Amino acid sequence: MVNVVRVDRTGEYFADILALLGISEDEHARRSRQYRGALGMRESDEYSLIRYVQDEEGCIVLVALDGDKVVGCLKGRIRNAGRHMSFREYAHLSSVCVLPEHRKKQVAKKLVNAFKAWARKKGMSHCMLYVQNNNEGAIKAWSRMGFTTNLRRMHCKLETFLLSRRAD
Repeated sequence: MVNVVRVDRTGEYFADILALLGISEDEHARRSRQYRGALGMRESDEYSLIRYVQDEEGCIVLVALDGDKVVGCLKGRIRNAGRHMSFREYAHLSSVCVLPEHRKKQVAKKLVNAFKAWARKKGMSHCMLYVQNNNEGAIKAWSRMGFTTNLRRMHCKLETFLLSRRAD
């Protein structure tokens, strides 16, 4: 049976989470320093689990344990909503990762349900996440967990855009 627990400031599961994500502790430190130096920031949200663990009010890191083995993790936080939203803040599900051999066993669902419970306790009425358009498996999984598409982010390569504008 899989249990979900919150990672606290002791960082007990930190190395296990990095291994699950396929990032060594040295690589994590290198990426954080590189990102920090390039942008003049203290640390990267993208690579730093430490920041999420230390901000107990606005962030959460959860792990799914099968016995004492970490088989999944979730990282999320409270974010300010944009002007186009009908609410001021929302729970942002930043990332979910489950070991391949534990997928389709409700591990992600348990993590997400624990995250939703935390978000409700924080007074949140909405939860959002980003998923790639071409990731059909993830889109189906998120849909089964109650997520729907409400906004589409679009982009283009600038050189493509500039070349097409010159042809006009």
